[in-house]
Amino acid sequence: MPETLRRGGSRRAVIAVCALGAAVALALLLAAPSRAAGPSPFATGLHIGSGAIEDPAGRMWVTDHNAGFCRITAPATGPGTIEHPQTPSDTSTTRTCLGGLLPHAAQGPDAAMAPAFVDPSPFAPDSGDEFVLIPDVASPSADVVRADWNVSTRKFEFRDVIKMDADPLEPERPRPAALSLAPDGSAYVVFQRSGSVQRIVDPEAARPTVQLVARTSDGLGATAVAAVHGELGRFGPAKVIVAEAGGLHETIGTPTDPATPRTTRDSNYDVPNGPAGPSIVGALAYEVTSELGGTGRLYAGTANAEVLERPGPDKVLRWDVAPEAPTVGTEHAHGFVAVGGLGL
Repeated sequence: MPETLRRGGSRRAVIAVCALGAAVALALLLAAPSRAAGPSPFATGLHIGSGAIEDPAGRMWVTDHNAGFCRITAPATGPGTIEHPQTPSDTSTTRTCLGGLLPHAAQGPDAAMAPAFVDPSPFAPDSGDEFVLIPDVASPSADVVRADWNVSTRKFEFRDVIKMDADPLEPERPRPAALSLAPDGSAYVVFQRSGSVQRIVDPEAARPTVQLVARTSDGLGATAVAAVHGELGRFGPAKVIVAEAGGLHETIGTPTDPATPRTTRDSNYDVPNGPAGPSIVGALAYEVTSELGGTGRLYAGTANAEVLERPGPDKVLRWDVAPEAPTVGTEHAHGFVAVGGLGL
């Protein structure tokens, strides 16, 4: 079923929302935190979108299960689309996709999940040190792909792969499903096959260290993760929020002994029930609003819809996160059909 990139009305941060359905899919919101917004078309032609980022040149890139990690054409008189040849005979369209199934694609993830944008020098934008981390949830995968920003070509290019092998029960093919950058610069990963939470220490290093952080409360895989400021703000370990089958759970973002790892516990970030019972959380994202003060905003997208309907029943919720950890969420946007990815 094709997907659509959509934009919603606006005063604050841009959020890319991936949702299933022919009419409501990958969406862009420019929603004020004080009032909920709905989606509107931004781009079409996706298959199963899972996330998006904005590159240093201001262009949007998406992850898609068919196409891989690709740039979106800039919308003009109508919605944009994936900027890459759709057939082997097309030699004129600009090639941007990494991985996936499209012809002429460069090396990259086989089944790309939501990317994370890393800028080691944020006060020098577009300097060439920027890169993205892309979980690859393909069946035999233990890979998080790194792709570097090329200031000359204005595109991302494959660098290498970080092997997520810190779970002794599933070191070969845990299938990385979601990733979140933490305020301290580490990245946290959850998996489809492994019931673990793992940490990439210093993801910009030549050979990053991978550590086991915890196991999920039910021992099963998770759908989303967000690493937020913990109780000590930027001076303490991150709090890692994990979307499990039983709702949102959390753990401290410090490593554990692989032989006796901790397990996640119920989180104070509660998601209201959906139309048929407990809500499914399909995506999480965290926006740092004050590094010095240790504050930010946590976003969660629900995935309760079982059929395509317009507008859809699913929402994006928001919590203001601070060292004192207030936990009452507000509706940030609505009208979606099964949110499957968020990108700030």
